Amino acid sequence: MPRKILIDERLKGRPRLETILHECIHVSFPTASEEHVTEAARDISRVLWSLRDESA
Repeated sequence: MPRKILIDERLKGRPRLETILHECIHVSFPTASEEHVTEAARDISRVLWSLRDESA
């Protein structure tokens, strides 16, 4: 059965992206510490968000 991640619809912009990445990293790397997951999600969201600005 596929896993389901629920994201608060009130989140917008980069915080929403970071939260989605955070939860996906948890699924992909279940033994990773919360600190590592948080840091990775933050770093990846920064890169992706900056690419969004460049493509406009």
